[in-house]
Amino acid sequence: MKNIHRKRGKNLGVLELVAIALGGMIGGGIFTVLGISVSMVGVFTPLAFFCGWHTCFISCIFIY
Repeated sequence: MKNIHRKRGKNLGVLELVAIALGGMIGGGIFTVLGISVSMVGVFTPLAFFCGWHTCFISCIFIY
């Protein structure tokens, strides 16, 4: 049977493992929040995300 995977010269380090875990957590959080917001506000979900982004952006400007 032919192996379709490439050989890797070294093992994954802590930084690579943290990046994989963090990406999975952020990705899962985005899909969870998206599902909850669609169930709450329906077609106005993009507007809700924009309002949230705008509020965070303005807060960051005034903090720094």
